[in-house]
Amino acid sequence: MPAKTMATDKRALIVKCATELFAPRGFDKVSLKEIAGAARILPGSLYHFFPSKQTLYIAVVNAAFEFHNDQLLPAIEKRDTPHNRLVQFFSILTRLFAGESPQSRIIDRALFEARDRGLAPLAREIFERLHESMTPVIRELTSETLDPAAIDLIISHLFGVAYGTAKLLPIHAQLGAKLASAGGDELARDLTDMVESMLRGGYANAAFDSARAPWMRRPQTRRT
Repeated sequence: MPAKTMATDKRALIVKCATELFAPRGFDKVSLKEIAGAARILPGSLYHFFPSKQTLYIAVVNAAFEFHNDQLLPAIEKRDTPHNRLVQFFSILTRLFAGESPQSRIIDRALFEARDRGLAPLAREIFERLHESMTPVIRELTSETLDPAAIDLIISHLFGVAYGTAKLLPIHAQLGAKLASAGGDELARDLTDMVESMLRGGYANAAFDSARAPWMRRPQTRRT
C-alpha cells in the first residue's frame, strides 16, 4: 500500500477513535494518550497528523458535519418543489439531531462549544454549501424580498426548530409517535407547514413560537 494511502487511512482512524471518545465525554475529559491507545499508535505519533488536541478536535467536528451534510445535501439539492425539499430537510435533520450516533453527539457539543473552542469559523465554512442549497428554497417560500443576512437568519431558525424539536422527543410521546410514523415525514410535514405559514405571512412579523405547533411546548408535569 502506498505510504500516502497508509497515512490517509491512519489519519481517518485517529479521527474515528477520537470521535468515539469525545462524543460521550467532551473535549476536556479525553486525553491524547487515550486517543492514541484507541488508535493503537504511540502518543508521539499523533503529532505527525495533528499538532495539538485542538486541531484534532476541529477535525472531528468537521468530519461529523460532513457526515450530516452527506445525507442532507442530496435531499435538498434534488429537483423538487420547495415544499418537498423543506420536508426532506426537516425529516433528515430532526432524525440526525435525535440520533445517538457519535457524529450527532459531537455536533451537539459543537453547537454549544463553538465560541469556546474557536469553532465558529469552521461552522461558517461547513454550513456555507448548505446555506447555498437552502437559499432558493427560502426565496420561493417567502412573500418578501430578503437580503442574504435575513435568509441566513431564517436558515438558522430552521436549524433551531429541527434541533429543539429533536431534543423534545424523549419527553413528548406525541412528538415521538410523529417521528416514528412514515419515516418521520409526518413530523417533518408539520414543521414545514408551520414554517411556510410564517414565511408567506411575512418574515418580519413571523415568530417561531409554540402557538403554531402546540406539540412543541414542553409538557407540564402534574404535581400530586
